[in-house]
Amino acid sequence: DVIWQVGANPEELISYRGPSTPFPAGFETTNGNHLGPDGAPASPVVVRFQGGRVTEPLANPCNVSVTAGDSPIQFGSLTPWVRHPAELNAYGSNVVRFCIIFDNTVEGGDNPGAVLANVRGVTNLSIQAAAE
Repeated sequence: DVIWQVGANPEELISYRGPSTPFPAGFETTNGNHLGPDGAPASPVVVRFQGGRVTEPLANPCNVSVTAGDSPIQFGSLTPWVRHPAELNAYGSNVVRFCIIFDNTVEGGDNPGAVLANVRGVTNLSIQAAAE
């Protein structure tokens, strides 16, 4: 959910991927999910996912080295960053991490900051996965 607030109006939660007011087609569909120079106008909120395969249980999932020789991430299993977690199915990942980028650019014709001015943050991020 995107935490949305226009002016002095109260904050409201709007769905990032599903329909909601003021984005009947969904926030992502309306505003895109593009980083600046990737061939489309930049989006105010960009979400990316990356997967990999672990070879052992993670002692601290928030502090995992992906480059060290003793990494619990199987060598060569780290995927490219993708736009939707379902894209990770093709790689056989059993772990996932995410990145949320807020683009406040307000220059020229590429102006995601105009929409981002009403975004207060995101909440309720969930990734649904099926057991292997």
